[in-house]
Amino acid sequence: MPWKDEMADCETAEDFFELFGIEYLPQRMMSVRLHVLEDFNGYLSGIDPDDYPGEELFLAYKKALKLAWEKHAYSDDAIRAKFQNTQGCGSGCNGCS
Repeated sequence: MPWKDEMADCETAEDFFELFGIEYLPQRMMSVRLHVLEDFNGYLSGIDPDDYPGEELFLAYKKALKLAWEKHAYSDDAIRAKFQNTQGCGSGCNGCS
C-alpha cells in the first residue's frame, strides 16, 4: 500500500510514528500525544506537496513529525506552559500555578 494511503489510515500518534519509522518513548507519548499531533498537523499545513517530488514528500512529512516530537518529548517546560493557569481553578490545590 502506498504510504499516503497508509497515512490516511493512521488513527493514533503511534501509527504515524510507525509509518515514518521514528522512535519514540511510549511513556512520554502518553502525556504529549495531542500536542505532538497538533504541531504535526500545523507543520503539514505549511508543506506544499507540489514542492516535493517523489519520496521527498515522505521525508518532509517525516521531518515534520520528528520536529513536533522533539518539541514536546524532551521539554517539561513546554508541557507546563500548555497547562499553566495563572488565574487558578479555584480548587485551592495550587496544582495549576
